[in-house]
Amino acid sequence: AQFAAVEDWQPGISDLTVKLYATAPCLANGVACDVTGRYELAADGSYAKGALLNTYVTETWQRPGLNDDGNCVPRDVNGNRLAYPAGQQVTNSDIDCLEGPLMGVQFQAGFSAVDGNYGFGDGCFDGTLDATDPANPVCVGGTFTPLPGGRDYLVKVDIPTEAAVFGADAAHPLRPLYNVTREEDINIGNGDQFIPQVPPPLCAGALHIVDVKNVGTDGYGPLTLPDPSDNGGSSITVPASTPTLNPTFEDITSPFEGTAKPLCDTKLVPLNNGRSIVPTFNLYTDVQIPGRFWGLLVDDLNFSSNPQSLLYGEKAGVPFAPVGIYDWSNRLVTTVESDYNGLFDVLLPSTNRINCPTPSGVCANLYRFVGNDPGVPGQLNPNYRPEFRTIAAEFEAIPGLIVPADLAPTQVGVSIQIPGGQAQLVMCPVASTTPQLFTVSQPYVNSSGSFTIRGLGFGATGQVTLDGALVLPTTSWSDTQIGVTVPAGTAVGPHQLRITAANGESTINGLTFHVLGSATTPFPATAVLDNFNRGNSNNLGGNWNGISVGYQIRDNALRVYAGAALSLPLWATSFGANQEAYFTFTDVSTSSGLLGADTQGLILKRTSAPGIGNSNLIAVLYDYTNSSVLIYTQAGSLLTVTLQGTLSGVTFANGDRLGARALSNGAVEVYKNSTLIGSVNVTSGSTPWPTTLAQGGGQIGLRFTGTNGTGNAGPSAGDARIDNFGGGNVAASTGGSYTPHVYEV
Repeated sequence: AQFAAVEDWQPGISDLTVKLYATAPCLANGVACDVTGRYELAADGSYAKGALLNTYVTETWQRPGLNDDGNCVPRDVNGNRLAYPAGQQVTNSDIDCLEGPLMGVQFQAGFSAVDGNYGFGDGCFDGTLDATDPANPVCVGGTFTPLPGGRDYLVKVDIPTEAAVFGADAAHPLRPLYNVTREEDINIGNGDQFIPQVPPPLCAGALHIVDVKNVGTDGYGPLTLPDPSDNGGSSITVPASTPTLNPTFEDITSPFEGTAKPLCDTKLVPLNNGRSIVPTFNLYTDVQIPGRFWGLLVDDLNFSSNPQSLLYGEKAGVPFAPVGIYDWSNRLVTTVESDYNGLFDVLLPSTNRINCPTPSGVCANLYRFVGNDPGVPGQLNPNYRPEFRTIAAEFEAIPGLIVPADLAPTQVGVSIQIPGGQAQLVMCPVASTTPQLFTVSQPYVNSSGSFTIRGLGFGATGQVTLDGALVLPTTSWSDTQIGVTVPAGTAVGPHQLRITAANGESTINGLTFHVLGSATTPFPATAVLDNFNRGNSNNLGGNWNGISVGYQIRDNALRVYAGAALSLPLWATSFGANQEAYFTFTDVSTSSGLLGADTQGLILKRTSAPGIGNSNLIAVLYDYTNSSVLIYTQAGSLLTVTLQGTLSGVTFANGDRLGARALSNGAVEVYKNSTLIGSVNVTSGSTPWPTTLAQGGGQIGLRFTGTNGTGNAGPSAGDARIDNFGGGNVAASTGGSYTPHVYEV
């Protein structure tokens, strides 16, 4: 730790008390001394301290006015005080300097402060030092005299606890605010080790055992060391160690593991005649302190002609514009906004990467600053300035450092000025009393449902309408958010959404809001294809094909009896991507026969598939036993049959019509008589039917299983009978013509 190098990027630490002590000479009186035999050691192995000679509080940088007399007097090149016109006063009184470009260079009389700087030029040698105020110590009974050279001094830094700095707000009151760098804390354990010809001051603090966790022995016991001077002095006790977690050393190990080394909170400093020396203390925090970015967003092609701007006479600032800050993975970290002058200020996580192939070993954290950032999906910036381009640049974040971040977009338009003129961009803001629609949680509902509107200026509770006529119920209303419900029965198709506030003002921007559903004519939209009004026969006729075992015409109706489970009678004509099919029950089967089910229903979009007996189809089947309608799909062999949906609590009686529509978007609608009882999209879900099949057409037909048992009274017990089979092409839902007209420019 004695040879820890101080890098240029390391920030100084202000407000720490540094103490200057005289050394205690070795008197050979039974007390341990250092290895040279010159200085006495304390019981913990540290160099024993003599008289306290001086104290110093490390400096804090301040602007020249504050560091001197608090006055800032603007002067011209001849040294004469500047007199600004009324209304253009940079300083109205003699106060600290304003840091603006036109202020020029600031000169300061007296001593200049630097963060973390300290120094001693004298000491209290003939009195007793009163360090009650360490920034202003008093030499009681004596006077401060210059430090004599040709001797050694002890310099110690006092590290405050959290309680001393934060008081009652301290999370860990007794924990030191900073740690002093030790051998087990070194971040780079490989590469060359440089030892200067004139070594830095010795570390003279208490001894401790170097103990890196997971290396060697964790938790060494106390050590008892003999007098290093071999003068027979007292022994030194080094306390037991506490392992320090340092993954850098787990593989390469610390060369000092298990040895006793002094802390570097105290240093033995040799002072030569006529020379100065800089003993530096290396401290760190458990969590790296953030980096600070002081940024400005300026118009790269125009100068400010506003005398009230800090950038007056310089490139004009871009006020109140968003600056998005992104990390290496393009993740949005935060968004800041430039102020009236185009300036912004932000703290960001810095870095603890001290193992990079750079001279200092430090890898800075890197951020991408996007000036005039429009935002990202889900987090758009309402203050985006479209009259300026978006520009990005990368900046490094290093612990404790202030980094200037300069972003200079240009205007996307052209402005022409005469000499002495000023150009102001045209702004057309909407009045705060006018409602503005920004986003909706979703721009549609399926028949009915709820959604949320977000925006500004909604004011007191007003109305939300579709097409200016249908008033939608609202569940909540604030100035920025409205909860809205679309009731069942709302006309299917696109509508114009409008918001009208209680003050009568309406939105000047609109939204096309869609109510989804079938917008075709009432079900059925096609004629009956077969009324079965012909003589009894086991042959369904030339308009049918497929397998029709178990189907026969009886008494001007279609009877389904034993053997139908393996049949698939199909209407010979194929229909398009939007089709329907239906029939009327004249005798609902109540049995559960050969296959243990009594499903009775329709086939849609049947096409042949490769392989013997394979088909692609949609089946809509009434399950009498469980009072439900089942929607199945098949895409090839029977092994691909998938239940896509169930409509529960449905019953059909004699005289009811079962119908279904299969649409090109994958929707399958089920009807009882002329009423839609439910729908399922077969192209979604865990095992979707292929979209290519949904977008195609095919045959319609019948599918009955389990209609050969007992349960129906009469000679045809367990049979089913249907009549008036129909179906065909239906028109796709277009919603009619639509011309939005709620927009204003």
